[in-house]
Amino acid sequence: MTAFYKKVLEHFDTLKSTGALTEAVEQTTDDTLAIQQPKFSKALITKAYNEMIALELFETGTMTGPVEKTPVETYARDGAVTTTEVKEGGQIGTAKTEYSSVLLEAVGYKLQSKLSAEAIEDAQNAGNINLIARAIANMGRDIAEEIDGKLMNLMVTSAAAGNTDVAKADKTAKEVSAAIVEGIVDAMQNVKKKNYRPDFVVVDPNIFGYLAKNDEFVHADKYGDTKLQQTGFMGKIRGLEVFESNNMPADTAVIGKRRTFGVYKVYIPTMLRGPVYDPDTDKEVYVVRQRSAMKVTVGEALSTLHVVA
Repeated sequence: MTAFYKKVLEHFDTLKSTGALTEAVEQTTDDTLAIQQPKFSKALITKAYNEMIALELFETGTMTGPVEKTPVETYARDGAVTTTEVKEGGQIGTAKTEYSSVLLEAVGYKLQSKLSAEAIEDAQNAGNINLIARAIANMGRDIAEEIDGKLMNLMVTSAAAGNTDVAKADKTAKEVSAAIVEGIVDAMQNVKKKNYRPDFVVVDPNIFGYLAKNDEFVHADKYGDTKLQQTGFMGKIRGLEVFESNNMPADTAVIGKRRTFGVYKVYIPTMLRGPVYDPDTDKEVYVVRQRSAMKVTVGEALSTLHVVA
């Protein structure tokens, strides 16, 4: 698994030490005080960023402010001939790959949970169930799932190297499986034509079901991988690493070049705020929040595949 969550933990500590980030608790009770420590937010960070499959594919990092520039790679498409071989006094050519920059702006993702005093009391009396910790963990998971889904959809909608359709028609499952593999090869060629060499394919569970039964598919356990559920890495097909995600749109796959096509950066890591006591309803309110930015900067490094009827 990527060590990105460790970078975010370091970023969290930096923000805390400089006073740029606070976990101010407006009101606490004895039974909730323990979860206000930074260690609880750190547990949320570790879990959330470990389970976001898209982070295996995007370039990742942290932001020092809410708005930041990030480099964009552009490959010249005018067909001009360039060479690195230059005779004495000859004209030096211009490299085909150029770089500019675009702005990233952090967006907030937030969820709140309102727990009645009775619910907390009854859960504890029923067997010391930490209802508060469960509610907060679920909010952190839901935010991570939402962001992962946004990243997957961004890949699909921003892919600029072309699309390949694979028709199921009246084919058998084995025939569809073979057609998908050939479709992946076509999608790879689309990316190569844009001068990027693809190294991954991320698929929805439906397509993975076909791939997993293909004789060419090499399952991840052949590589000694023991973290399939965390990373989404399921194996290889035609030289590409295969990732499966429930957040990929149905019957869709994206083929591309890792760490090249887009960027995801965190400004405010996943953290806990609260509880705030509401005397009108006798409830405690907890908020889990984060701020992050995402952008596909090189759509030509992505191609899509759709399985159609």
